[in-house]
Amino acid sequence: MTNWFDDRARQIDAASITAFGISLTTRHAKAREMAEMLLFAQAAAKAGVNTLVKAVFYDSNSSSCTFELTSQLQENSAGERKLLDAAALTLSQFEWHGTVHHGGAQRDHGR
Repeated sequence: MTNWFDDRARQIDAASITAFGISLTTRHAKAREMAEMLLFAQAAAKAGVNTLVKAVFYDSNSSSCTFELTSQLQENSAGERKLLDAAALTLSQFEWHGTVHHGGAQRDHGR
């Protein structure tokens, strides 16, 4: 019988998908990580800034997201603030310009 909550257990079949034009990847195919990234992509699209993000990677080992941003994103711009707001609303933990941030998503250590 599979222990779905083992650190290395793949909970979903697709470890990588594209949503709202953003590539979303979870290292160990964890359902909660993909759910958070989907919510982020949706929030970014609703804010009109999804085109500023190429990819989001959820590192299951560190429980943190990193972003690949487009060259159109300018630091301290309205677009950056909207992306940070979307991330803070939807992602448990993410890195932005070398700083780790903790968002509003509920942490589930029993993943």
